[in-house]
Amino acid sequence: MLREFFRHRGKGRMDELAKLSGVSKSMLAQVERGEGNPTLSTLWKLSNGMKVPFNALTVSPKAPYEVVRTAEMQPILEDGGKVKNYCLFPDDENRKFSVYYMELAPGQPLAVGAASAGYHRVCHPFRRCNRNHG
Repeated sequence: MLREFFRHRGKGRMDELAKLSGVSKSMLAQVERGEGNPTLSTLWKLSNGMKVPFNALTVSPKAPYEVVRTAEMQPILEDGGKVKNYCLFPDDENRKFSVYYMELAPGQPLAVGAASAGYHRVCHPFRRCNRNHG
């Protein structure tokens, strides 16, 4: 966060932030380089000096993607285990849809019932191919 702060506001900003926050320039430099271990008090001072919420300095940014591995998930089994249904991404307040991955045993037909009221169901079947690369 501090690197971005200084990059967007220029080099003379460290002197200004030291004055506004009451944190020494040497501590600011250490934190900016990732070498310092600031106390909560220091982080409060910095957030006030930078005019940003405290959690902007303490919360890790969310990854732009999420890796989901079906091998680490418990599927919903149907038809005696011939159909495995994995909920990869459940809906929530930010994501207004769900994503499921289904594995069907060879020859197992896909029977899709009607969607619940207010929901749409979209199925994209594909065939997994095993290829030997030699």
